[in-house]
Amino acid sequence: METTRGRKDAMRGDLSHLESVLQQLSKHEERTHRQSVERTSVQAQHRLLKDQLLSVQEELALAQGRKAELCETLGALQQAKEDQDKENRQLRVELQASREAQNTLLKKVAELETTTNQLKQQYIHSLTCRTKAANELLGKLHITGALGQLTDASIQTSPAQIKNLAGKPKHCVTCVKLQTSFDQVKQELAKELDAAKSSTSVLQEEHQQLKSAHEAILIGAEANAKALEETCAEVTQLQQKLNETKLKIPQTPVSDCAEPRDLADGEDMSEKVKVLEDNLAQLNTYADHLELIINQCASCAVKLQSEGTQDIDESG
Repeated sequence: METTRGRKDAMRGDLSHLESVLQQLSKHEERTHRQSVERTSVQAQHRLLKDQLLSVQEELALAQGRKAELCETLGALQQAKEDQDKENRQLRVELQASREAQNTLLKKVAELETTTNQLKQQYIHSLTCRTKAANELLGKLHITGALGQLTDASIQTSPAQIKNLAGKPKHCVTCVKLQTSFDQVKQELAKELDAAKSSTSVLQEEHQQLKSAHEAILIGAEANAKALEETCAEVTQLQQKLNETKLKIPQTPVSDCAEPRDLADGEDMSEKVKVLEDNLAQLNTYADHLELIINQCASCAVKLQSEGTQDIDESG
């Protein structure tokens, strides 16, 4: 009986020991399963973060390419604006010179017309005086004739005398010459005035064309500014995605991997944690680079807006 009881006690001890071993094994299996699940989750998150990082890098490269293109476009627009301003200044100078020449010609024409009117009045006054003197002399000849023959002779000779007396004086010939020269000068001035008017109209047309081209360049600059703002907005969205990606990185506890039985798993987890820390460092670097690009884009946008405002003021 005592032997049987001893065996039962030994069997009970063995059973309790086996139960404790089974409990430890089940705990170990649960812990191993949990760690494998966590490892799988970490790997999946790592792959997801890697894919997101690649997409962010591609979008960043595209944004940099767009930024370079916009900078080149801004440089070309600035050069075109400087060239157009230079042409506008030259056209303004030419237009002012043409207006001054036109005003000078108009003054000369007015002076010549005044001189011509004065000469005509002097000629009419002189001709009136000569005609009056001829009429008085003719009356005296009629009165002093005593005989009919002498009177007839005087009458026959009087037209010649009248012709001699009423002949054109020297200053009348001078007036005719002045009138002829005045007509020639007037024709030449009229030709020069027509040429000045035609050149003025051509300059005005060129000025209008340059003004239209300038307005088109301003419209293109505003469109480029809007595109630059959209690029900056895309970069801001990328930075937000990057921050969200940082927040999604799990904080893996290291204490679960510190048991002696799971030393290898703990080392793997520590290596993965280091990899995740390296990824975080890279993400921080990309975030700093994105902030630098955003600052540069903002400065470019401010510069473009200021140039567009100056152009609008000058055109107004």
